[in-house]
Amino acid sequence: MHRYLLATTAVLAISAPAAAKTVSDARTQPLRTSTINNGAPDAIVIDEDGSVVLTAGTAVTMDSNHAVTNDGKISVGNANGGRGIAALAGTSGDIVNTGTITLDESYEPEDEDNDGDLDGPFAIGSNRVGISTQGAHTGNIRNDGTIAVQGNDSAGIRLEGPLTGKLVHDGTTGVVGDRSVGVEAGDIAGDVRLAGSVSARGEDAIGARFAGDVDGALVVQGTVSATGYRKTTAPGNTSKLDDDDLLQGGSALSIEGDVTGGIVLATAPADTDPADDDEDSDGIPDKTEGNAAVVSYGAAPAMSIGSANRDISIGSVAGTASGYGLVVEGVIAGRGVYSGVDATGLSIGGLGGAVSFANGIGIAGTVSAEARGADATAIYVGSGADVPELRVSGTVSAKGSGNSATTSTAILIGQGADLPLLRVSGKVEAVASGDDGTAHAIRDTSGTLALIENSGAISATGAEEGSGRNIAIDLAANTQGATIRQTQVASGVAAPAITGDIRFGSGSDVLDVADGKVSGAVFFGAGNNQHKLSGDAVQTGSVAFGAGNDAMSLAGSSVFTGSADFGGGADTLSLSGSSRFSGSLAGASGLTVNVSGGTLDVSTPASISSLSVGASGHLAVTLDKDAGEGTYYDVAGTASFAEGATLSLRLASVADAEGNYVILDAGTLEGLDGIETDTDMIPFMFKASLSEDAPANQLSVDVARRTTAELGLNRSQAGAYDAIYAALANDEDVEGVFLGITNGDQFRQAVRQMVPDHAGGSFQGVSLGARTFARQVSEPQSPVYTLGGLDVIVGTGAWGMNKSEGQTAAYDLGGFGFTAAGEVDTGFGSLGAQVSWLWNEHTNGSASHRVQSDTYELAGYWRGKWGGFAAFARGSIGTVDFHGRRTLKGAADGEAVELSALSEWSGTLVTFNGGASFEGGGKHFFFRPAVTVDYARLDEDGYTDTGGGEALDLMVDSRKSDEFAVNGGLTLGVDFTGTGRRDRNWFRIEGEGGWREIVDGSLGATTARFEDGEDFTLDADELESGWYARLRALGGSESYQLSGELGAEDRMGETAYSLRGSLRMAF
Repeated sequence: MHRYLLATTAVLAISAPAAAKTVSDARTQPLRTSTINNGAPDAIVIDEDGSVVLTAGTAVTMDSNHAVTNDGKISVGNANGGRGIAALAGTSGDIVNTGTITLDESYEPEDEDNDGDLDGPFAIGSNRVGISTQGAHTGNIRNDGTIAVQGNDSAGIRLEGPLTGKLVHDGTTGVVGDRSVGVEAGDIAGDVRLAGSVSARGEDAIGARFAGDVDGALVVQGTVSATGYRKTTAPGNTSKLDDDDLLQGGSALSIEGDVTGGIVLATAPADTDPADDDEDSDGIPDKTEGNAAVVSYGAAPAMSIGSANRDISIGSVAGTASGYGLVVEGVIAGRGVYSGVDATGLSIGGLGGAVSFANGIGIAGTVSAEARGADATAIYVGSGADVPELRVSGTVSAKGSGNSATTSTAILIGQGADLPLLRVSGKVEAVASGDDGTAHAIRDTSGTLALIENSGAISATGAEEGSGRNIAIDLAANTQGATIRQTQVASGVAAPAITGDIRFGSGSDVLDVADGKVSGAVFFGAGNNQHKLSGDAVQTGSVAFGAGNDAMSLAGSSVFTGSADFGGGADTLSLSGSSRFSGSLAGASGLTVNVSGGTLDVSTPASISSLSVGASGHLAVTLDKDAGEGTYYDVAGTASFAEGATLSLRLASVADAEGNYVILDAGTLEGLDGIETDTDMIPFMFKASLSEDAPANQLSVDVARRTTAELGLNRSQAGAYDAIYAALANDEDVEGVFLGITNGDQFRQAVRQMVPDHAGGSFQGVSLGARTFARQVSEPQSPVYTLGGLDVIVGTGAWGMNKSEGQTAAYDLGGFGFTAAGEVDTGFGSLGAQVSWLWNEHTNGSASHRVQSDTYELAGYWRGKWGGFAAFARGSIGTVDFHGRRTLKGAADGEAVELSALSEWSGTLVTFNGGASFEGGGKHFFFRPAVTVDYARLDEDGYTDTGGGEALDLMVDSRKSDEFAVNGGLTLGVDFTGTGRRDRNWFRIEGEGGWREIVDGSLGATTARFEDGEDFTLDADELESGWYARLRALGGSESYQLSGELGAEDRMGETAYSLRGSLRMAF
């Protein structure tokens, strides 16, 4: 705390008088200073062992010029008119209490109606006072102890005459009773300190009241509160509360006279130096200093400054650079608590008498008001108040309202008040608690507020958006002209902001925004107004000027987004630097527009007087054929373009986008040849250029679609493109994504997400998997394995392949599966049955387009071996369940867009495999030529996408794919064991290579359409023949056989792979 507290307390030490009569025992008779010392006058000290306990009258009377100190206990019970310590008029001497003073009664409220809360008055007795001066008194009054009083019209400390001396409160004073006062004083020739805790409870009860003049400083550094409520926290159910539970108290702190040394609501100093116990050098140990909290629970203002019958003035606070009359470092809070009860934090004037402040008021702490469904006013500056400046570096907050009849107002300047300057570097906020409420952050009805400077945050929120009832600043009463200036702040400091509407009066006003943000509607009056944006300021909302000659300017990198209505005057709009105006113009027939730099982006038709675009200026043009939309300037006079001026073109819609767009007609058009055209914002699917055959006073733009060749589309993409283009108009988000794509690669990627699975990945997955498991039937048989009985064969496998995009679509395929078979020897070969499950997934060009499938296959087979000759045949049928997802990702109007089309369909798989081989060679080395055939056919049902919307979902017809191949190959290998007569185990490694010739078959064409769109058909690439190679290891004993195979083959110009393992067991 500041040095201004030094004189307040440091010289007032707590000590007994040099000569005094000490009371160390229990007394039941009153004490008087005039007779305390065996009938002679003397000072009285009641030590910690002493007490005075009475049932009536005054416990200790100062009736001579001698001090009274209570370190013990003073009590007067059940006595109307009782006093703890009373000083008669004209006496002198300090009165100090460090013990307890209690004036109470045996009465206690009871729950008379059994509704769960107490009933009846807070007190039934009256006129009880803890410390009283009954006239003029000289000496210091100090309470460091506890004063507790129960009684109506009572007080903890009451000074009934002028005090020459200091009033210091560092203890606890609590008074309960109607019209009670915690601390009450008249004129004081000395400083006042209120610390510790002062509270008053009862109807019209006041925490602390200073009805006279204070010739010194008034410092609050503790809690001062007042209420008429029985409970200051509203219960969940208030229906059972009675009238006596909801009485209204008075103010927590009422100042009704002059204060020559100013008023401070102080806080304890920060502990920046642990070695220094008194960092603010005020003579008080820092750890014992508190924080000011002035709180009222009810409709009365928490702190009231003013008088109904006299004028008062508040002098400058000493030791401060600002010299303000009121400095708030702590908290002032008005809390209505219960529904329908207004709340006010700080109230100045408005009572009848004038109130003047030296230099102004500084709010570095918090002033707040909170109400439920009622008016909430944090600071009220009423009639007769003269405040040169209000500076808010802390927080001023009002929260309440909720219905059309109530308002939340952070700062309210009433009629008849005078407050010319308001500076905000902290926060001023008003919050309405419901859509129907009204919020005013700053409202001046006096018309005197001429300048607001904001480097903090001013906001009004909570009411319905766009209702006009979230008003950040209301200066409508000002007729002389006002200025609102949002100033630039230093790097690293939070940017300033004004949130909510701004209303000016009828004078010539200025809104100057050099930094931060302004959001809401701005209303200027009838004067010649100025609206300035500079630096990196950003404003969103609307601006409405009156009929005067107004000027709006944007400089630096500032941005305005919204609408500007110039009201029909002789107005100007100027842009420079890299600033940007985005929105619409109205009432602009007399508007002169000068774009020396920056960008003018008007997306609806506008009529203006003249237009000048400099060499560094940009005219952003939105091309839109909808009536009343799109850029069009009707320039009554001259439209001129300097050499290098730029037209930046963008397209509003895909639907009917091709054609000619007139963007400007002028009385005279100058500089047409020097205009540069920027088409970077034109969607990649279109091309745009200035029309070469437009009239001499007109600017127009021709837009045409790019051809599929210009777009760089392959065969499939080109085949679907017309249908895609037509579908874009079905969904604003999808259309917005394509409108925002100006890059070829991004455009083609988006097109890929619009087409269905068609390149053959679905067929290739089930074909690779089925052939991998089918080769298990053609494996060489172990020479040591004992045939006969039932053989059980289990296996697992995996496979994969990639395909480049080419003229269709790229895909990346992977799959795995499991198989199980049972086989019996018939004497003429073996017969078997096999079941397999195959899982496949392939992505079409990216992870945003993927298809998964589950295949369940049932096969029957035969195989036989006679000497070196072997043959096999296998046939199968299976069902396939497909699940697909296509996801389109992008941005539309700055918002992220992600849409997914989901699909499910089924298919039927039929396969056949057969072949023969002959194995020859020696005991260890062998060769085996083989010829095999394989056939696969996949019939897929049609399906309809869901979830992607009309522009992404497709209806896809059924399709059939099949493949018939002849394979010729040679296997070479080594038998390491198993060929000897006595061998009981077998192990060999072999390698196979060959050619796979596609004899017949094709991948099915895919026919699809968007909703209400035309069919388009996408052909897959032709199947291609190619090489294959496999490496196998086989082995086992008489009762089992193990095998493993790693394979590769040429598929669609890429290498496909497979991996398989199996186990045969005899039972």
